[in-house]
Amino acid sequence: MGPFIIGIFLILITAVALGCVYGGIRLYENIHYGTNPYTPCNIFDAAYYLLFTNGGQNLYNGSNWLGLVITSLGIIFIAILTSMITTHFERIGQNYLSGESTFLMKEHIVIIGTCDVLYSILRSKENDPKNRFLIMTGRDVIQTRREVLSFIGNNINRSHIVFMYGDRTSQKDINRLSLASAKEVFIIGDSEESDSVESYRDSNNMDCVELIAANPQVEKKRKEKKLPCHVMFEYQTTFVAFQFSEMGDSFKETIDFIPFNFYDMWAQKVLVSGEKEEKRKAERYRFLDTLPQGYINKNSEESVHLIIIGVTKMGLALGIQAAQVCHFPNFINNPSKRTRITFIDAEADTEFNYLNGRYNNLFRIARHRVINLSVDETELEKPWHNSDSWLDVEWEFIKGRVENPSIQNYIKTSCEDNSHIVTVAVCLTHSHKSMATAMFLPESVLRNCLQILVYQRLSGTIVDSVAIHEGKSESYRYNKIRPFGMIDCGYDPQFEEETLNRAKYISYVYDSYYRKDQQGKEIKQWDEKLEKYEEAFHSWGSYTNYEDYWAKNKQVWEKISCQLNALSIRTKLRSIGIDITKEDEPTLKDLCDCVDKEIVNMQIVEHNRWNMEKLLTGYRALTKEETQELKNLWNAEHKELWTKKRKELKEWPHRAHLDICDFGTLKTCEEETILTHDIKLNKAIPYILIKEKKQKNY
Repeated sequence: MGPFIIGIFLILITAVALGCVYGGIRLYENIHYGTNPYTPCNIFDAAYYLLFTNGGQNLYNGSNWLGLVITSLGIIFIAILTSMITTHFERIGQNYLSGESTFLMKEHIVIIGTCDVLYSILRSKENDPKNRFLIMTGRDVIQTRREVLSFIGNNINRSHIVFMYGDRTSQKDINRLSLASAKEVFIIGDSEESDSVESYRDSNNMDCVELIAANPQVEKKRKEKKLPCHVMFEYQTTFVAFQFSEMGDSFKETIDFIPFNFYDMWAQKVLVSGEKEEKRKAERYRFLDTLPQGYINKNSEESVHLIIIGVTKMGLALGIQAAQVCHFPNFINNPSKRTRITFIDAEADTEFNYLNGRYNNLFRIARHRVINLSVDETELEKPWHNSDSWLDVEWEFIKGRVENPSIQNYIKTSCEDNSHIVTVAVCLTHSHKSMATAMFLPESVLRNCLQILVYQRLSGTIVDSVAIHEGKSESYRYNKIRPFGMIDCGYDPQFEEETLNRAKYISYVYDSYYRKDQQGKEIKQWDEKLEKYEEAFHSWGSYTNYEDYWAKNKQVWEKISCQLNALSIRTKLRSIGIDITKEDEPTLKDLCDCVDKEIVNMQIVEHNRWNMEKLLTGYRALTKEETQELKNLWNAEHKELWTKKRKELKEWPHRAHLDICDFGTLKTCEEETILTHDIKLNKAIPYILIKEKKQKNY
């Protein structure tokens, strides 16, 4: 009805204009309206006189009934029109506030969902004032807007944040997001930590990915440059599944699928990056291999011991990440120097059964044990399963509550053991319980451990205030406590970009060996110095550079595998005496000399790391029968059959890899070219760092 009334109003205005032009309304005559009698020349003139002048109806000399009708209808029409226009604009404002409006935007960042991770993403983007955000949520938009705007700082222009109500599993709502011209997309979902329907967040996020990939506008405009699509997975199970999965062709052609897990990113921030937050008062996180003088090297007598209190999502992420990066050269000559990961939980036995089902291939060969200290301490004498395992990481699950004297004594004894570098991570679900647990640990634990990480979901202010204060000495009781896991600072785009760039270099070095010439013959020439990186590789297809090759040819599991390798670079370099977090950056020559000197140890460490990566992502070691079958084919010089059988075992449903074994066995069952992979990848590290530095300076 509103548009209809407005249309009539526009017609009348047009009629008045035409009347003025053609003399139907005497606007320009010397007429003193309201002071002299006035006789209209036509109906338009009468309507103008009665409705648009300052009165004078009593001096009107036209037809009385016509004047009455015009005046009455005019009053009614103007009243209705005023009401309609007011209501129309009120509806526009209400639609904006409730998120029902549709916006046409360009070069914007789309965030689908408003769970806690939203604050971390917004904070990571606040340094660029040009960023514009389109946030779609299924929650109450008015309340959500109030919460978000009260959180963000002054670095983000509030007018640059637009909220939209919608369902991420609805194609109609997805089409409203202007995805064809978006800069990037984050799919995080709306479920909260306490939400009873949180379990299907990951499924809905994947449904959203498929809708975006199938969006006609995205398909049409994203052939040249794919749309970066960051997809959050709440559960480690789902996240790990994508570490060895293959996405469909629609994903390859339209979007750059980037899965991430909030807890895993925080684990990397603590264990790999080691950086402290700008807004935090506490000191930076210490690397788990930190010694009073340097870090663990090939001659060190110490090993890493990570004690995780609480088998929560954050606790599991820390444990898995530690297993990925904590590989050190002193294990080569002393197999007792394993990295130990201990989980303490009232349901530790149940949690082990759960993890054993998920990582059955790992625990089948890894050194591990499950003990119950809720009764007494005699369980500590319980033997280890696979005690002679060739893996350099061991797992311990202790059943019992942390306040139990036996548990407290275990933590105390572990910290007093000079052969271990102990980090305690309190990962209880409730922040106040984590805080209390950390504060009331035994005095010797607070004094002798490397650091105590305290999981704080919302804010680390209380832990900061207790842990550090101006003027307090190194002997202060709580100076080793550090908060982590806060929702406002888990996502770090700079660290993610650094890891991604290093992963591309690692992948390039590996792939350069398998390049083919114009006749399809393998070139078999390494480019560990990255001299040809980003140059033309016409023999690799229609792609003009390796950036395109990475984006369009690499499977998700291949990209994540290279990223896991990239995350280990800092640990490897620390083990040979190079800390790249220091201000004094080493030269290319210094880096190359150190790597060349320790290349054999670095090769073995990389193989140990690779073993753990494959076991955690679903591969298994060969059985004795499978190993013997391959050995027979090799001895009989049936190389083609050997290659075919090996490839068959790597595929589903076997997922068995010949190279998952100790390094000594690897040298007896593998080709020489495979053995050089780890050497070349390690030798490329100096060039990766130097090229990375040049890019930053540029």
